[in-house]
Amino acid sequence: MASTPGNADEEAVSINKVCPCARPTPGETDPPTPSLFTRMLTRWPVAVALFIGVVIVGFIAGVGIPEFQTGFNGYDARMSIESRVADGFEHAREQALDYMRGAGGDKEEKVTGLKFEPLTQEEGSYRTLFFFHSASGDIFSAANLVSVMNVLNGATDILTTDFCYKGDAGGDQCQPPFTLMEVLKTYDSGKLKDMTKVINDGKMPGMSPGILKRFIGTDADFEKGTAAWTQGHVLMGAPLQGYHNLSHFEREQQDKRNTMFQQRGFLGPEPLTDGWIAKIDALIAKEHQANPDVSVYYGGKLFFPRIFGYVNIDIQYAIVSLFLVATFMWVQLGSVFLTCTG
Repeated sequence: MASTPGNADEEAVSINKVCPCARPTPGETDPPTPSLFTRMLTRWPVAVALFIGVVIVGFIAGVGIPEFQTGFNGYDARMSIESRVADGFEHAREQALDYMRGAGGDKEEKVTGLKFEPLTQEEGSYRTLFFFHSASGDIFSAANLVSVMNVLNGATDILTTDFCYKGDAGGDQCQPPFTLMEVLKTYDSGKLKDMTKVINDGKMPGMSPGILKRFIGTDADFEKGTAAWTQGHVLMGAPLQGYHNLSHFEREQQDKRNTMFQQRGFLGPEPLTDGWIAKIDALIAKEHQANPDVSVYYGGKLFFPRIFGYVNIDIQYAIVSLFLVATFMWVQLGSVFLTCTG
């Protein structure tokens, strides 16, 4: 007897004959087995969150959170036309000396092709600029002048006699920091204020008012004898002991200095543990505790590793963040390829 078209049993049999693939294979209808991490995340989400939290806290405790140094207006003391002209002259003079002094050592004649007698005196090659700010607006008060010189003299002592600036006359004694007080040869608060007023009025022979703008901020009131900002320079000496001149084994001399304040970091140099930078930071913190009216900031060569130190920490945080995001994407997508693509 002919079957009736549309019979369900016949259609199922005929389909299976035509396409064996229509038969379900063993396990095809079973759900995929979740990974161990997914099962843990589903069953114990709080425990997983606590574990990730412990890892993050441990990382922060190990690496630390970078300190944020606020901006400051101390550079006003360097923004005058007179100071820029003076700096330009000094730079040109140093270039001329570099051209004439010859290379010395195993690299003689590399500069000019000519031989010159090497210079044997000490020269200031690197400087660290210290900016001092008074919350009361009187950085030249007697107490604040003591704090300024404590920091500058302390920083000079940290450099030790092997690296400090000894001056053109040579000798073993470190030269004092370059400050307005050193230029005017007075550290007396009252006398210093009187002298700055006379200089600003243009009444001191041989002393231009421009010298004040090199050391004092633009907020200075010379009539009252007050200023909130001043700066001083701590100079490093060169050439180092045992070298003929700045260019004699220049890389060697530079490496000797670098090993005193910086170390290799993740992407660049960072402050050396218990090096010059760490000791200067401790010195500044101690002085600020003794005299809260004075805040101290510094820049120059010793500041560069600190900037890179913050960058190194930020990069490490970014790597941890990237790892956590990638883990979340992998759990949700279940695909390493899509996670890497994302």
